[in-house]
Amino acid sequence: GKLSGVDPEAIRGAARLYARGGNGAIYYGLGVTEHSQGSTTVMAIANLAMATGNIGRPGVGVNPLRGQNNVQGSCDMGSFPHELPGYRHISGEAVRDIYESLWGVKLDEEPGLRIPNMLDAAVDGSFKGIYIQGEDILQSDPDTKHVAAGLAAMECVVVHDLFLNETANYAHVFLPGSTFLEKDGTFTNAERRINMVRKVLEPKARYADWEAT
Repeated sequence: GKLSGVDPEAIRGAARLYARGGNGAIYYGLGVTEHSQGSTTVMAIANLAMATGNIGRPGVGVNPLRGQNNVQGSCDMGSFPHELPGYRHISGEAVRDIYESLWGVKLDEEPGLRIPNMLDAAVDGSFKGIYIQGEDILQSDPDTKHVAAGLAAMECVVVHDLFLNETANYAHVFLPGSTFLEKDGTFTNAERRINMVRKVLEPKARYADWEAT
């Protein structure tokens, strides 16, 4: 109660309502994911849902409200540094064998770095460059001063986006991106519904995002 400023009984009451409510769904926004303890908080939310049985059926679950329109689809396809498509962990040899066979490349068993880890490594001089596509990390990541210091310390920063955002101020190279009107693909929303996208305009920058990359 002292730390949160909320009466402990109110917290307990809310917990009991959620646990006994039959179907309980949790929706959380950027205040959780852009917090310095965002990963820990999301794990706590997931544990709460599992502990109360609010998973695996209609009307329940954990539903993040993302900051961009296709973060869910990006995660499903393996954009995490420690997971391959379908949330299969990179450390599993059998999992790596599947994707090595499909992609024809050898995969490292060690997970990659998350953005905060990249910035830490940049400040200490061991991380030299970054390619940022469709995200303004100077605005979205915790500790803006630390993000700025990490970007400034890198030898090569490439930003690929629609506009010259705050992060682009640190870019050595800026590549223009394509809007949703200029590309084919899919967007996946918070309820995991896959929506098809079909372009109505040719990219003004002449190249699709994947071609520029």
